[in-house]
Amino acid sequence: MPLLLTRSDVEALLTMELAVEATRSAFCSLHREQVELPERLIVDAGGEGTHLSMPCFVTPDSLAIKIVTVFPKASPAIRGLAILHSSEDGSVLAIMDAEHLTAMRTAAASALATSLLARSDSRTLAVFGAGAQARSHIAAMKIVRSIERVLIVNRTRSHAETLANEIGAEVADAESALSIADIVCTTTDAPAPLFDGDLIRPGTHINAVGSYRPNRRELDEKLIERARVFVDHIPASKAAGEFALASNWSWDKLAGTLGSLIEGDSSGRSTPEEITVFKSVGIAVQDAACAKLVYERAIQQSLGAHFDFER
Repeated sequence: MPLLLTRSDVEALLTMELAVEATRSAFCSLHREQVELPERLIVDAGGEGTHLSMPCFVTPDSLAIKIVTVFPKASPAIRGLAILHSSEDGSVLAIMDAEHLTAMRTAAASALATSLLARSDSRTLAVFGAGAQARSHIAAMKIVRSIERVLIVNRTRSHAETLANEIGAEVADAESALSIADIVCTTTDAPAPLFDGDLIRPGTHINAVGSYRPNRRELDEKLIERARVFVDHIPASKAAGEFALASNWSWDKLAGTLGSLIEGDSSGRSTPEEITVFKSVGIAVQDAACAKLVYERAIQQSLGAHFDFER
């Protein structure tokens, strides 16, 4: 019988360290062309939000779909479910809450990119946003670099203060944060660039994960042109505003994908002064890998509740 896993179940089963390893495997499989990954289906929900359907099959045995809504004005902004199927007969193995899964798998990809692109002496982190993605990214960055100082930049200062108080961080404005940041994570749904690209210091690494639509972007064209740019998946990333709205940037300037970096087919940072950007729109192979891991650990630990569709 299928297994039902609540948000607390998924939180107990999926740590950041495990998410990083599952995500590493997912991007290796993608780079090796072992993944069936159709374009995500996006439905506009009356202008206030979007509904996303993201199916994926990873050879030989990860067959899943994530169904998620993104309503920026809601709290939480992202809600959804992941459904894991048997690749042998199509039966449902598990249905699980996808809020924690989404936050973890997104930050895990950024952690991998940071481990391969950020300077080894990076100590100061600036995070734009104060929601679930901001929290997960702070945790992820601390796994791969010895972060000593975290600066939170957010449009609503009270939200930034709440997060800063929880984790012992500081609240800052964009210009002051960027003047000292070694690593920057942008985790917002901003419709327009969050800062002037000229403010980024030489040697900075940026993870941009918030925007995925062609009419929205967190980073301006100046920064994209200054940086050595990597993406999670080229077909999906072409819809991101960072590229769709860039008039002087072309895809032949792309340095590589996360998968090509992990596999050693693309070179990473070439100098300490180089600016690097990892632009992530989030892809279903990450969800499939993490959902399979969660299910396997749930079976091992006897977590979740079984239910029967046929009754």
